[in-house]
Amino acid sequence: MSQKDLYEWIDSLTQDIDFRYHGAYGSICPFNRKNISLCFNGESVTAYSVSDAMNTKFIDGQSLNDLCEVLEFG
Repeated sequence: MSQKDLYEWIDSLTQDIDFRYHGAYGSICPFNRKNISLCFNGESVTAYSVSDAMNTKFIDGQSLNDLCEVLEFG
């Protein structure tokens, strides 16, 4: 998935987004555009904007922007 598509999906606030990376599970839970919970492999962090969510390095030291094309969604 492209960076733009993932950004728009998070920004739509329509649902939680589940993903896998190297056999570990994660999720993106956009409660609103200023409160987005990012979880991966049992750890969580809060982002305060969609841009912040895309740039926060919470997946093995990498961000959604870094990995969006290799994450397995669904």
